[in-house]
Amino acid sequence: MMYSYTACMPTTFETVAAIGKQLMDLHLHYEQAPEYPLEWHWTEPRSWRVERMRFNRDRSIIVVNPSLFLSGIPPQAHEYHLGNKSALEWIIDQYRVTTDTRSGIVSDPNRDGDPEYIARLVCKIVFVSVETVRLQKVLSEITGPDDWVGVDLDAVFEQDHKEPDMPPGSLWE
Repeated sequence: MMYSYTACMPTTFETVAAIGKQLMDLHLHYEQAPEYPLEWHWTEPRSWRVERMRFNRDRSIIVVNPSLFLSGIPPQAHEYHLGNKSALEWIIDQYRVTTDTRSGIVSDPNRDGDPEYIARLVCKIVFVSVETVRLQKVLSEITGPDDWVGVDLDAVFEQDHKEPDMPPGSLWE
């Protein structure tokens, strides 16, 4: 069922909704996202094992380990932030081997059954970040703050989420 909204033209609303769905799918299913085509540089002997990743000085390269680095990271990959860090910074910070000082328990994100997982995840996070920034720019080009001025968003929400009429005597009555 389509509703008419006075906030913006239906075509704009439909476009905004479609972009919102794309963003939702992209972020909920980031592990299934395509890999951004970074350049893989190897030295021998090759290893997938990650102890602690780091950026180079200009943040265009990620050193995965002494035998692998990924280059060609676009600047847009650093524009999408989760709080005060880019998504890529979060991955680099979280996907490292750590040892709890009190218990001695080692947290190792490397996967025995999928040794390439972390390096491939980096490529997927770069894709998600770049695509998120692109979609955000599209949204900012087709909408502005005036599109939503005076809109009673609670009323719009209520209209979209109206409870269906239940037959008399229904368990849900």
